[in-house]
Amino acid sequence: MSYLVCDNCGSYYELQEGESPEDFDLACECGGKLKNKESVKLDYELDVDTKNKFRDLDKKSVIWITGLAGALILFLFMYFIINLPIIMAAVLSGLIVGLVMRICLKYFL
Repeated sequence: MSYLVCDNCGSYYELQEGESPEDFDLACECGGKLKNKESVKLDYELDVDTKNKFRDLDKKSVIWITGLAGALILFLFMYFIINLPIIMAAVLSGLIVGLVMRICLKYFL
């Protein structure tokens, strides 16, 4: 048996005898793409990675999110712990994190 499985929502259609994937529009109602597979895992059989809502994040998005979180933490540290003036803490944390993110984007992508 062969199935058309949505890579976004996980819904599937079992191809009947004589049907082929080329007979169908390979777009799911949810907007995902339908892929031809020999077997299908039911929802309760899906592993944790498949259910992870962040599975579509690419490396660039992860670097940006991490960089923004790092900038916030660095700013808070400079302002509250080191007691730098707010403008200086904001500028320094932005410069440091911007430099680190530029290096990460250049070498990790």
